[in-house]
Amino acid sequence: MNVLFVSKEHPGRLAPLAWELAKTPGWHCEFLCNKIANPAKAENVHRYEPERAAAKGPHYLARLYDLQVRDAEAIYEAARSSCRRTPDVVVDAAGTGSCLPLRDLFGRPVVAYFEYFHQPGRGAPRTRARQQMSEEERLRLRMANAATLLDLVNCDCGLTSTQFQHSLLPRELSYKVRVLFEGCDVDLYSRRSGVARVIGRRKIDPTTRIVTYLANRLNSSSGWETFLAAAREIEKRYPGVVFVVVGGDVPAPAMEGRAAESAKQRFLRENKEESEKFIFFESLRPVDLASLFSITDLVIHLTVPGAPLPAFVAAMACECVVLGSDFAPVREFIRHRQNGLLAGHHSPMAIADEAVRVLRHPDNYRVFGTRARACVAQHLSLQVVVPRFRHLLMSAGDALPDQFAVEEISAEAQEENINEAS
Repeated sequence: MNVLFVSKEHPGRLAPLAWELAKTPGWHCEFLCNKIANPAKAENVHRYEPERAAAKGPHYLARLYDLQVRDAEAIYEAARSSCRRTPDVVVDAAGTGSCLPLRDLFGRPVVAYFEYFHQPGRGAPRTRARQQMSEEERLRLRMANAATLLDLVNCDCGLTSTQFQHSLLPRELSYKVRVLFEGCDVDLYSRRSGVARVIGRRKIDPTTRIVTYLANRLNSSSGWETFLAAAREIEKRYPGVVFVVVGGDVPAPAMEGRAAESAKQRFLRENKEESEKFIFFESLRPVDLASLFSITDLVIHLTVPGAPLPAFVAAMACECVVLGSDFAPVREFIRHRQNGLLAGHHSPMAIADEAVRVLRHPDNYRVFGTRARACVAQHLSLQVVVPRFRHLLMSAGDALPDQFAVEEISAEAQEENINEAS
């Protein structure tokens, strides 16, 4: 079976599933994307390049949709000229609008992955402590759904990572989408003994605690400012700690009299005395990430509005003590003080309180990591998820709503698994 995966970046969120499918006899996967993180590992990957020249022309509320239409056109042209095989099914990242032209091009079923459907007034908390949403922001979020809604109408079926994300979809069409996390390689991500306490080029003393902060980007949505405030409080109460930051740096626009600088650059400029306590990585190879998790005392991941990063689930698989935002999609993975910890997204003091307790008495929290690993192995591993994903793809052309239902992580099932692990 030939499958075409379409996303803005490669590898995309569904990459673990795609790579496992590619190992299956009789399955062939190709990828179409705009950006390639690692060109050396870009087998069967084709690029598209959207036209951006006239992006400033549309109404400000329609600018995102204009960019998405340009993406869709570029994806269509690249697929027509680059794809070596006609796919039997197209797996698309919803929100690019590409479902429409690719259906016309190939005449094949389309499966869409839905990251987030904006619902002003419900759903995610504010990314900053400010609670009021401006009228302009509310309008912008409504308009931002345009391409996603078209993809929802056009796709044969879809998937999303959490029940929370599914709950935000329009009820009239949500039956087409199933909850299916993209899976975790529990063989790769497992706690390793004897890992050298060396991070980058820096040797870490055995008495020093390691706190790892995970983010997609160093911005307000990832709780970057909250984490920095919490880190300062943690360091005051427990000085023997080093913070490892794994997340993409975000460039900021230039200001009058000052050149453009990223979030990392700004932090280092404003906190020269604290900088030796921080180690930064924009990304790590999976094997290096697993090694880091194996020597980490606490993993912190603060995120709104979507699902936790796959790296957060990988940390659970590595038996890390994890601390996440007390937010609906995160609570689908973490039960407070059973297989991890939760704290308010805008509460640096609460985060610091939980973190310091872990750092002072790590042995008291080891069981959380054991339970987290058991939860991932039973519900979120590739061995569990890939067969369901394969079935969804094979039945996409004639699927009825109940034909490709997948098992969701119910609170009862997770509690049963936690009790077994303990």
